[in-house]
Amino acid sequence: MIAFIFFRNYINQGIMAFLYAFIAGIMLQISVYELFPIIKQYKKKKHALISFFLGIIIILISHSFFF
Repeated sequence: MIAFIFFRNYINQGIMAFLYAFIAGIMLQISVYELFPIIKQYKKKKHALISFFLGIIIILISHSFFF
């Protein structure tokens, strides 16, 4: 909030889009690095991997409806 107050005159739609994409990439990387080791612990690894990637696909599709 403090950064936005100081830089609000310089922030445009392109910068906000870049920031959102950057933050989304960080969140995706953190979730992958946290979830992949947990998936290795399951007995049915194939089902866990399919569910993981299916969840990512569903999130991407649902976000495409809003933009």
